[in-house]
Amino acid sequence: MKNLLFPIILIFVCISGAMCTQQRPAHVDTSISLSVDSLVLSQETHYTVEDTVTYQIGGKLYHEEFLPEDSITVLKAVYQGDYREYHILVHDTYSRFHTLFTTEYIDAAYTHEKEYYAEQYRDHIAREDSIEVVSPLPREMEDLKGYWIWLWYYPEYDDYFLHHYMGDLHNHHLSEYYTHMYMDGPFPEKITSFSIKEEGDFTVGLGENHMEFVLVEADREVYRMPGTSIYCTPARNVNKFRIVLSVNNTGDLI
Repeated sequence: MKNLLFPIILIFVCISGAMCTQQRPAHVDTSISLSVDSLVLSQETHYTVEDTVTYQIGGKLYHEEFLPEDSITVLKAVYQGDYREYHILVHDTYSRFHTLFTTEYIDAAYTHEKEYYAEQYRDHIAREDSIEVVSPLPREMEDLKGYWIWLWYYPEYDDYFLHHYMGDLHNHHLSEYYTHMYMDGPFPEKITSFSIKEEGDFTVGLGENHMEFVLVEADREVYRMPGTSIYCTPARNVNKFRIVLSVNNTGDLI
C-alpha cells in the first residue's frame, strides 16, 4: 500500500505546483513579497505591463519613478534575460517630466548653470556679430523668437510627442541668431535673412545657407525641421504635448 501512495502523492504535488504556476503573471517576480503604500501586490493578480512600471514590480527601474496617479501607456517593452527596458507615454501634459522643456530650464544652459557653456556662447556671439546683415529682419519674425523644442511624430497615435531622453539637447533658439544646442554647448549663427509665407512656412538665412521650416499643424504651431524627421514648436507650447520616457533596470542610458 505504501508503494502505491507515494506515486499518487507525488502526482498530486506536481499538479498543484503547475496550477499555481499558471496563476502567476509571467512578468512578475514572485520570489519577493512587494508592498507599495497600501497596495499589496499578490501572486493571484494579473498585472498589466503599466503596473510593473508604476509600482516597480520585479525590481527598481532607474532614472524615473512614477506615482500611482501617473497615467501611462507602455509603448514598447524589451526583455533580455534579467534586463528590462520600457518606453512609456505619459498622458499628463503638465507632468513633472515636462520641466526639462520649459523656457526657464533651457535658459539655464545658456547662462548661469554651466559657465563653460555661457562663456563659449559669448565667444561665438562676439564672432558672429562681425557678420554684416544687409537689411533689418522683418517684424513678422518677432512672434517666432525665443526657445524652440523638438517633437517626434508617432504614426500609430497620429500625434507629436516630446521625448525626455537627452531632452536638454532637444532645443534651439531664434533671435538675431539661430542657436542650436549641441552636447558641447550652444552654437549661435547670425541670421542674415528671414522670410515667411502666407501658409506659415518660414526660411532662415545663415549666410550662404538657408533653413526652411514647414508648418504642419497650425493649432499647436508644429513645424517640420529641415532635412530631418524631427519636428519643433515654440517652447511656450510645452504643455500641449504628451511626453515619452525611456527607462530600464540597469541605470544605463538608452
